Parts: sequence; C-alpha cells; structure tokens
Amino acid sequence: MQFPIDQSAFGVFDLCGGVFEWLDHWYDEGRHQRGLGGGAWGHSDPGMISVAGGYGAAPEATSASIGMRLVLRVGREGTR
Repeated sequence: MQFPIDQSAFGVFDLCGGVFEWLDHWYDEGRHQRGLGGGAWGHSDPGMISVAGGYGAAPEATSASIGMRLVLRVGREGTR
C-alpha cells in the first residue's frame, strides 16, 4: 500500500513497480513470447506499465524484473 490512492478495481494495491508478471496469453502471433503485465522496478518507460500486458518475453526467460504475484483467497469468515 505504498500508494493507497492507486487501488485497482479489484481492491489490489501495488500492481506496478515490483516486477513484470507473467500473463496467460501470447504476446506475439508467432507464439514465441508470453505477455508480461504490470511494471518493473528496473524499467522507467511509462509505455511499458500496463496491467493488460505491454511487454513480452520468451517463456523460458529469467530476469530480476520478471516474476509472478501470489494471491491468497480468504474464504468465508476468515477461513483459508
């Protein structure tokens, strides 16, 4: 919650600024790159910050600026 006014429509904070997150779609028509969304700490180009996916990388790519977001869904009455 570094920027409380930057909450997504789903109630999620801090979607941009950590690492690019893998998305479940191909970035290019040749199916060589998977989509990456969000924004990474090491990239300052505002055009690359896109939750929908403004960047792509080979599926086997590794980098300090590519990762994933883990989500814990809490059930009713606080149960997991």
